[in-house]
Amino acid sequence: MHADTVFLSCIFTELCYDTYRLPKLKQMEEKTMSDTPIKEYVTKDMIIGEIIAKYPPAAYALMACGMGCVHCGAAQGESLAEAAAVHGLDASEICAFVNEWLQDKVPA
Repeated sequence: MHADTVFLSCIFTELCYDTYRLPKLKQMEEKTMSDTPIKEYVTKDMIIGEIIAKYPPAAYALMACGMGCVHCGAAQGESLAEAAAVHGLDASEICAFVNEWLQDKVPA
């Protein structure tokens, strides 16, 4: 991948992080235990490529978390937990965020 493309991808990922992740995480923290249970679409053991293939909107959620996995070749064989570790992120937090993100985007 060309260096300019990588640089722009990193900037885009950071913009997504600031624009989408932070407000969404704040909303998630404000939810109470009495809210409707969240369906688990994604688990830490799932391969990133499989997640994106099965739930395309998950790509936006992953980018919002600071994971540019949709652009990475390693995503085809790396689990969400492995990818999170590479980026220094908490896989459980990412799973919760992606599952919350997918609630209204995946048909029941």
